[in-house]
Amino acid sequence: KVADLAFCIQLQSKKLGPHTMLGTSSQLCAKSSTFHRPVYRLRASLARGNRLVVRASTLDKNSIVATADKAQASANLGEIRSLLDKWLSAVQSRDAKAVTALYAPVTFLLPTLWNDVCTTHEQIERYFNFFCGLQPVGRVDECNTRMLAHDTASNAGVYTFNLVRDGEAQEVQARYSFTYKQYDGEWLIIDHHSSQQPNDSLLASTAPSDDPLSLM
Repeated sequence: KVADLAFCIQLQSKKLGPHTMLGTSSQLCAKSSTFHRPVYRLRASLARGNRLVVRASTLDKNSIVATADKAQASANLGEIRSLLDKWLSAVQSRDAKAVTALYAPVTFLLPTLWNDVCTTHEQIERYFNFFCGLQPVGRVDECNTRMLAHDTASNAGVYTFNLVRDGEAQEVQARYSFTYKQYDGEWLIIDHHSSQQPNDSLLASTAPSDDPLSLM
């Protein structure tokens, strides 16, 4: 976590002279308020590993907080990406209850292979009882994550499932979007939309022309 990172801040100033401070983000935020005026603006950049190196130029005392927020957001994105792997592992375990437990108490699921919208855990579990019975093995083809707030995030992209239906192997590629919210430190799904990719013939008949004049 960011609060556990060691910060190295080097200030080059005629008035203050060269200074180096080490500490956690919370300690440095406290120290930054004690600087003599004018307060110096620090421009921060992440270096390799977990060490944050800050180069000095003119700044206000809130810069360290802003930099810490950026580092935290980066760490959270990695965690959000891992939630999809966690969901896939639960699906591939064929345990519908384990999959359902990843969804928040108030949630929505638009399933890949059902037309119904699932709005309760009972409906979600019923769908995954059906889906897990198809022996799904999934892979992620494209993944795009972003933080919407400190406790809300999204992941959208494409995944593919190899299924066995009526004894025959099938491959289903779908576009997905997950929205997550953090409850007592645990990320849960509050919205999940999954729909099969349109077939090529449909795309060919509906895709707009590259020529903008053709749309007029």
